[in-house]
Amino acid sequence: ETGDVEDAPALFALQGAAIHGLAARDYSPAQLAAWAPPDRAGGGFAERLAGTTILVAWRGSALAGFANLTADGLVAFLFVHPEAAGRGIGASLLGAVIDAGRARGLARLAAHVSLTARSTFERQGFQVEAAQKVQVRGEVLTNFRMHLDL
Repeated sequence: ETGDVEDAPALFALQGAAIHGLAARDYSPAQLAAWAPPDRAGGGFAERLAGTTILVAWRGSALAGFANLTADGLVAFLFVHPEAAGRGIGASLLGAVIDAGRARGLARLAAHVSLTARSTFERQGFQVEAAQKVQVRGEVLTNFRMHLDL
């Protein structure tokens, strides 16, 4: 289903839960705390979603995941709640993003993908362009610049 910026507080909370609940297998506690500080406020999050296509997934009445696509083809967010992980929700959301990109006539999608999400993107046909070391609040996190030619 399509979401909107009004959903930002719930999406922001889900993002934090996903980072701390799922990415813990790939990143250290210090890296997770830098990526999603426990005391973080959602300032700026709604602005990052504004003007993008936001797709949300539900399990019953619970928000299970979300993804978004910018006008120029960047998949900026793809997160699944830990309680909904392992059910294909990330793959379904990413598939819907790819469909949205094709419907818009985009030639290529791009993403900066965590270690945790890399396999989901690869299964959908995304290719790694480069590994990146990103500095976040004093910690260095590895992610991957990836793309998919549509």
